[in-house]
Amino acid sequence: MKPMLKILDDADDFELNLVLTDQHVSKKFGNTIEEVEKDFSVAAVVDMKQVDDTAVSRSSALGECMIGMSRVFKTLKPDVCILYGDRGEVLSTAQVATMFNVPILHLQGGDLSGSTDEQVRHAITKLSHLHCPSNMQSYNRIIGMGEEKWRVKVVGDNHVDLIVAGEFKGEECVRKEFDLDISKPIFVVLQHSETTAPELSYYQMSETLKAIDRKNTKL
Repeated sequence: MKPMLKILDDADDFELNLVLTDQHVSKKFGNTIEEVEKDFSVAAVVDMKQVDDTAVSRSSALGECMIGMSRVFKTLKPDVCILYGDRGEVLSTAQVATMFNVPILHLQGGDLSGSTDEQVRHAITKLSHLHCPSNMQSYNRIIGMGEEKWRVKVVGDNHVDLIVAGEFKGEECVRKEFDLDISKPIFVVLQHSETTAPELSYYQMSETLKAIDRKNTKL
């Protein structure tokens, strides 16, 4: 989101008020607010006080998010609330914005991913007033949910903005940093947890790694 946030922050007719919450302000996840503050001023912080990854703790944390965001909205009095993606704290903030009658602009709506993320994402879409999906398939899904066409504009995917801008490490740098031998096959593995069955996440990751190990042995 950094390129988009920089554009908003530099705009003469727009005042960016960045609010950080959840893992950004968690010591367990490295207090990434420090990374954000290298580039932006942070207008407010909401500590969700989540103690572990159980359903009870997460649900309670989302309640804390609503309480904290209510205070933030009362203080900042935003003209528009810009929300991104499909996370629980985004849905909590969308509910607060609804109660404060603040219009919501939602990015990355209409995507399909399965699991809890998809349910949350579609709920945020129905609470939002303006929609910026990344592709035409997502656009069509948002229209299919009953949203008016003038409210929906395809803008592309923020995830590739830094790549398009050339802000990434080159092959040689990556090879040196991770001591990679390019004469051998290199695997890059990304696995999103299945949030409807979190108790199986260890087993699922274990099976993935076993499959990679078997593949690697044959090469």
